[in-house]
Amino acid sequence: MPLFKADVYTAEGLHKELKIEAANENELLKKLMSEGLTVVSIKDESRRKLNVFSWRKKR
Repeated sequence: MPLFKADVYTAEGLHKELKIEAANENELLKKLMSEGLTVVSIKDESRRKLNVFSWRKKR
């Protein structure tokens, strides 16, 4: 299952950053909303790629 990063607010107004596995963004959104959270953003963290050459300066 993909790993997602979700920025949410609780009913008390507290901001939280969550990392959660879910089948897809829609299922995660439904789950978070059913828990009474206000979702600000959801990002798919499993699609991030490591660039082993990112430390090198481009010429």
